[in-house]
Amino acid sequence: DKGCTEPITGTTIVTNATTTPKDSNHDYLDVRLDLDKSTIASSNIWNLLASKIEMCTRLRLLSGSNVIKEYARDISIAFDYQIDFTSNEGSLREASLSSESSTTTVENYVQACTCDDASSFTCNTDTLGPNSLLNICVQSISSDMEI
Repeated sequence: DKGCTEPITGTTIVTNATTTPKDSNHDYLDVRLDLDKSTIASSNIWNLLASKIEMCTRLRLLSGSNVIKEYARDISIAFDYQIDFTSNEGSLREASLSSESSTTTVENYVQACTCDDASSFTCNTDTLGPNSLLNICVQSISSDMEI
């Protein structure tokens, strides 16, 4: 579902997250989504008229059960059955980030964006191609907070 407003129904998506150390203070987080291809067409993420998978991904930075930062992104993958498939992510824009804490805000301390890769942490707005990884970086932009 676009906008992360409704849960995905009719198919199973398995999330596999792994972390590997970057340095003594940071880790790389790699999140892969495994979709059950046999049930996609009967799910609410399949747009039959456009032959697209349309869904939202959400990454949350948590402190206990409190959400410190959230990054949500709509993803649309168009299928062209004559030449395999293409990814139609040119319409993706950086999501608006907000704190869910009523007592403090971290807007000036934490940033999340689409980035080049886990080694550079350089934000970009590049269009993703078929089989490309979507890298989302969450980083501190203040010396007062370390992630």
